[in-house]
Amino acid sequence: MKYVHPNHTHHPGNETLDYEARKRDDGIFLSAFTNIKTIIEDQIVENDEVTTRVTMQLQALRDIPEHCTNRKLVTITFIDITRIRDNEIPEEWVEFDVKNILSQLQPAKH
Repeated sequence: MKYVHPNHTHHPGNETLDYEARKRDDGIFLSAFTNIKTIIEDQIVENDEVTTRVTMQLQALRDIPEHCTNRKLVTITFIDITRIRDNEIPEEWVEFDVKNILSQLQPAKH
């Protein structure tokens, strides 16, 4: 989180997270997935805001209770809006389809 401002505010969906909560969430995410491939589909810069459309391909690293066993492949798409000031990120918004992600994590039906 090299460029994230210490007073950072992160808005994933309807939530608002401070810097410490953002670090905790990132840690949880990184401990659950491996082989993360990030593809920048589009990026638009206007004034102090950068809007990015991203596709991530990743693999579940460990069992996620009620969702999947490890090594399940998942694709996540999201839109991220980042405000940049003095080479730091004081505020960021991200929108992604949680239901889609959870459906991909479901065990295969036989």
